Amino acid sequence: MSGPVPAARVRATDLYDLAVCPHRIALDRRLPREARTPPAPATAQLLAYGLALEAEVAAALGYPQPEHPPGDFAEGARQTRALLESGVPGVYQAVLYDGRHLAVPDLLRRVDGASRLGAFHYEPGDVKAGLSPRADQVLQVVYAGRLLGELQGRDPDHGFLVLGDRREERFPLGELRHVLASAVAQVEAIVERGATGGAEGGAAGSSAGGTAADGGETFPFLGPGCAGCRWRGTCVPDLLARQDLSLVDGMTRTRRRLLVRHGVDSVPALAALDPAAWRAAGRPPLGLDLLTRQAAALLERRVALTRPLELPALPAGALLLHLERDPLDADAVALAAWAPCDARGAAGPAAVRILRDAADRAAAAVELAALLDAAPRPLFHFGGAAPGALDALAEAAGLDPRRQAGLAAHLCDLAAALRRAASFLPVWRYELEQVDAALGGAPLPGPDEADEPAFLYAAFLRDGVPGAWGDALRELGERRLARLARVASWMLAR
Repeated sequence: MSGPVPAARVRATDLYDLAVCPHRIALDRRLPREARTPPAPATAQLLAYGLALEAEVAAALGYPQPEHPPGDFAEGARQTRALLESGVPGVYQAVLYDGRHLAVPDLLRRVDGASRLGAFHYEPGDVKAGLSPRADQVLQVVYAGRLLGELQGRDPDHGFLVLGDRREERFPLGELRHVLASAVAQVEAIVERGATGGAEGGAAGSSAGGTAADGGETFPFLGPGCAGCRWRGTCVPDLLARQDLSLVDGMTRTRRRLLVRHGVDSVPALAALDPAAWRAAGRPPLGLDLLTRQAAALLERRVALTRPLELPALPAGALLLHLERDPLDADAVALAAWAPCDARGAAGPAAVRILRDAADRAAAAVELAALLDAAPRPLFHFGGAAPGALDALAEAAGLDPRRQAGLAAHLCDLAAALRRAASFLPVWRYELEQVDAALGGAPLPGPDEADEPAFLYAAFLRDGVPGAWGDALRELGERRLARLARVASWMLAR
């Protein structure tokens, strides 16, 4: 299909987009596919890997697939019905379509229990490359179950996910149907608003989030989901051009909605706002004392420290540490990188460890613990992810609780130190890449310039995919340490 998604169709993937960014749903209906921004290389590789995994699982099961012209979901639904009525053991890429709602679950499989089809019925499932199920993936299966129930005259009791390690997670569907009903209502409100010519948002009076209570209105909002979004090339330049409120760290959709309602619709307008006058007018307290100062820092491109920075003394220097966990596997750390630095933050040689399995993670933990035993010193890191990742490494190595606690005691979060100093930096978000750029006077990196997460590269290495992914992962670790060193040097100089 080369044009926009037909406005009347609610798809299973909309349920994921609803949680990440409701505006995606509106843009899918409004703009042609050719306007989408292609995924970055590692993301594209992961998508291809997921499709290959689906095909592999389906081939092992031997399930037939309904044949239909691309985009002809009505014909796909007819072919799916015919397969189910014939009682096949299962169906790959079944098309469940009622003219308004569409789901294409990876798998349907036959189970005992009478239905309109006979003495059996089908339950839906999806194949996912991750090692842990996500709530949005489960909800998509629940959605497929709803459409399947209408087709076979019986709601399936269970659904399932086949994960990247070929494990199956089976779960009851009934408990989540009320959650599904709410989510579908919100998507339908967004779709209906788009079908009747609703505005894209961003003007005064717009409301947030694309919920049914909002009448389905959506607007672009800068957030973590922008980095890999197919519409980042459309939304992000517009947000920057009009200095949207979502550029201010700490802004939420609800805060933005209320501010815009009162005529505060840009970073300059927020920087000029008087929080005391706002409160005196009886308006909701939105944390404006901090938001207005953050907006001013962003507008004026200045760094403001309200209190002195507090960092430990470094008689033996410190270790710069960067750890990245795999969000698809809560116990896995994909990358560990460290480098010594002196009392001014100047970094020495970097050590980058690619962690493919539990043995790699255990070895990294033992190596890091030995470095600290030889020369106790702080572990400088940035952000709240390091403690949990370090615990996961220590668990993989089987370190006793006292040794594990000793490792954690060395951690020193530079991001937290900036917060304690009540710093206001010209950044959109207090992330390492942004803070490094702001402190160095460089332009802030946009979503397309951000590093892809380490776990994307590590996933290919774990499965033995050839290519330059190992080199890319090592370079990623070195870049993160170099950024950390620059931030540490700036902070230590003050």
